[in-house]
Amino acid sequence: MPRRVRVACVALVSALVLTQVAAAATVGGDRGPESANRTTETEQAVVQTIVLDRTPADPGRIRLTVAYDLAPDVGQLIVKTPGGATLKEAIGFENETRYDGWAYRWAGTTREPALTMTVPVNETTSAFDGANFADTGSWSLVRTAGRVQSAYLSESDREWYYSFRHPDRITTRFRADEGHVTPGMGFLGPHGSHSTTAANQSFTRRDERVTVFAAPEPIRSGGYHSGPASVWVHESHLGESSVLVHEYVHTRQTYDPTAEMAWIDEGSADYYRELVAYNQGLRSYERFRASVTTDEDASAVLTDPETWPSERAEYRKGRRVLAALDAKIRAETDGDRTLAAVFRRANDRDGKLTYEAFRRIVERVAGASLDGWLDRYVRSPAVPAVPDDPGRFALPAPKVDSDGDGLANAAERERGTDPYAVDTDGDGREDGADPAPTDPSVATTANEMAATATTAVETAGDDVGGVGTTSGDAGERAVPGFDLGLALGALAALVALLIVRRG
Repeated sequence: MPRRVRVACVALVSALVLTQVAAAATVGGDRGPESANRTTETEQAVVQTIVLDRTPADPGRIRLTVAYDLAPDVGQLIVKTPGGATLKEAIGFENETRYDGWAYRWAGTTREPALTMTVPVNETTSAFDGANFADTGSWSLVRTAGRVQSAYLSESDREWYYSFRHPDRITTRFRADEGHVTPGMGFLGPHGSHSTTAANQSFTRRDERVTVFAAPEPIRSGGYHSGPASVWVHESHLGESSVLVHEYVHTRQTYDPTAEMAWIDEGSADYYRELVAYNQGLRSYERFRASVTTDEDASAVLTDPETWPSERAEYRKGRRVLAALDAKIRAETDGDRTLAAVFRRANDRDGKLTYEAFRRIVERVAGASLDGWLDRYVRSPAVPAVPDDPGRFALPAPKVDSDGDGLANAAERERGTDPYAVDTDGDGREDGADPAPTDPSVATTANEMAATATTAVETAGDDVGGVGTTSGDAGERAVPGFDLGLALGALAALVALLIVRRG
């Protein structure tokens, strides 16, 4: 009998931060698929359903069918298939020759065209021994994120829209005849599943469902994150929380880093893995500090991967720099704020997270410029010290202002506002400056409107997305919060459930 991969879905708390962002409008003609970059809220024009099935007679590959339902506004449709795909059947499609990198073009003969192909599954990485994804013939753990990309030309406005950029226009659905599939990854084959909500958790605005796949060999040791809210964890790690925390942090990272800031993804996931374990009493301060102050890869310049002694430098040097930065922020704010506020604001901004934007966010959170400190430890081989003080990394005290809106968490709970949302009622004013922070109908005075507009202009100038600012036609954007403490109960419940199921 094949070993079964168990699937556990757990509802984790997601504290959302709302910000007012300008809605940029552009007008253009048929300039080709690479020219469009705007998102317009409208009814869905394309629904693409991706169906995955195993092919036991062809190990290492699976069958993938993508079927479309096209609205009348769709004038052209082009499809990019996965690398190594072998076409088996095309209904209503022909080969694409006009646009580089796109494989098939809708022929216009049916509004329900489809492509069926086989695609490779097995993936490895040089950073770790073993497979990230694999097909064994009996079961498959497959990556689904980005496997099929589609773009269509709108007849009404002559703009191109993309599946990876305009989910309001192009809806992607996943299905498996036998298995469990998410937008990030999927398991094909016999499986068990369990869904639960964590006890004593409060949900704010929405709950984010994270799917965790417990993976056996030949999947490598450790864990892996793919898509918006899907991770796998090797079954040998199910009795510990550290790998789960690391991968869970990745589901909270919605910022878009530039190449020089790419290190921050793994560095922060590794740092919070260690911090959460220490805060929960799962390891001593000595062990926590020893982990974040490792000298391995210490000579790396984080913004320059060419200097990294190994592929693990972003983990090791990254977590050390972020641990020291967290301690620095706590010291500068007398414990009122932590590194989590930096990530919360990074999530809440538009555009790429550049190094300069990161410096400005840190300055806003710390209340003082740390440019020199950051340049020394992020852009040079220098190694920061981490305080030998267990209290510096303790759980935040009640006076902590997690979202940086001028109200401490305890005060926010008393007033009924969200400790992890800068502007609870979404009226454009931060909770600390809002006389009615839970009532968006309370009018803003002319002076407040002028101050808000000024803030928006100043913020745009230093390339840091404004929080609670407006400019032009404003709209809301909801992003996951960065409070790991709220997720701990859910993670503990998940581990316990999986251990029981294995028994």
